[in-house]
Amino acid sequence: MNKQTIALFLIIIIFSMSSFVYAQGADQKPGHKLEKGVIQLTTSIIDIPKAIYNETTNRGNPITGVAVGLLKGVGNAFSHIFSGLFNIVTCPFPKPEMDAEMFPETSSPPQPVK
Repeated sequence: MNKQTIALFLIIIIFSMSSFVYAQGADQKPGHKLEKGVIQLTTSIIDIPKAIYNETTNRGNPITGVAVGLLKGVGNAFSHIFSGLFNIVTCPFPKPEMDAEMFPETSSPPQPVK
């Protein structure tokens, strides 16, 4: 195996391992926020061909699917880019703890309607 194949294989393993962390409900510690932000930035470009494929498949018309998919994909990519940048910039600050006093309307059980 050449060096490029090994490097690609290692990158795939690293990204796969990071998905297990988030699937298990990891805390938003600074290292996790930084990792999540970097992953969002590097994989945001994948949203464009994904949206084009989905729209082309759903609409059946390749021209409309490519046009609408391109617009949706670019929008999704920008949202992931900005979300990733936000996570990278705010990674030194931990996620605030949610308190029952902050949301009193959700802390009590629902009352029956009369």
